[in-house]
Amino acid sequence: MQIFIILHSGVIIVHIWHKYIMIIHVLAVRRMLLSSIIGIFSFILILFFVIFSESCVPETRNAVMMFLNTVLPTMFPFYVLSSLIVSGGFLTRIAKPVKPLTERVMRLPGSCIAAIILGCLCGFPIGAKITCDLKARGDITEEEAERLSSFTNNVGPVFMASIVGGTYLGSIRSGLLIWLSVTLASLGSGILLCRVHRSSAAPGFGGTPPIQGKTDIPAAILSSLNTVLYVGAVIIFFSSVTSLLKLIPCLSDFIYSASYSFLEITGGLRSLGESVQAANPILKYMLFSAFSAWSGCSVHMQVCGILASGNIKVKYYFIGKFLQSLLAPLIAAALFFFL
Repeated sequence: MQIFIILHSGVIIVHIWHKYIMIIHVLAVRRMLLSSIIGIFSFILILFFVIFSESCVPETRNAVMMFLNTVLPTMFPFYVLSSLIVSGGFLTRIAKPVKPLTERVMRLPGSCIAAIILGCLCGFPIGAKITCDLKARGDITEEEAERLSSFTNNVGPVFMASIVGGTYLGSIRSGLLIWLSVTLASLGSGILLCRVHRSSAAPGFGGTPPIQGKTDIPAAILSSLNTVLYVGAVIIFFSSVTSLLKLIPCLSDFIYSASYSFLEITGGLRSLGESVQAANPILKYMLFSAFSAWSGCSVHMQVCGILASGNIKVKYYFIGKFLQSLLAPLIAAALFFFL
């Protein structure tokens, strides 16, 4: 009987080992296939950049100037100040009054309020940076960081009011209406995701005890500089890639604008505003809200790069963006009638 049990256990172990080897093989094949696709696509892009350099270089130059004149001076101070807010222990003091709200509604610790508020008011990717800082301090667990990142990286009111509203649509009120619809969609998707998947940790407690506040201004400046340089590099890269869309023959203005907005929203929304200038106002608001909620692949690469530096998975981030892209146009249509 004992020999039979030993033989049976050996068969089970061999079977499990075989399954493990098969899974490793499948994952290795997938990684090799993905790397091959990226390599081929990159090689094709290099050829296009060489052949059509006269079309790509001006767009790249414009992106560099936009980064130096707009992105760097506006985003860098926000990054530094948000780092000081998180590292200085200020969150521990302001989180107490809102702790019941965040715990009961979103099932997240009170310290997450800074990422929620600044993510809505300062624009992306401030929310991702604060989320990483909170996790590094031990204020939130990895699971809570994943759920927090799903709704704290959105377009800011300054960008939507001044650039999208004032420049692209000719109305600051329109820009603020779109920002409000995106913000409400973000909070709605955040509440939904956080309540559907509750953290296994006790509310209000991270995986490790919170680190005592210590304001380190040089470290905050250096960390923020690295982040904003990465953001600028991503913007410049996607501006170069999107310039190739103009080379596609028989591409309608709307398809081009929609594809551009899907990849990068700063220039994409400008092109979208020109292509739907004569469209129904409600349809225009819904389109702008949907693409603003999606935020563009350029922003996704920025946010994912920051989250990866903090070892935070991006599954919930993309689920949140998908939900926001569905909810925002519906909210925008409702706001158009009531406001």
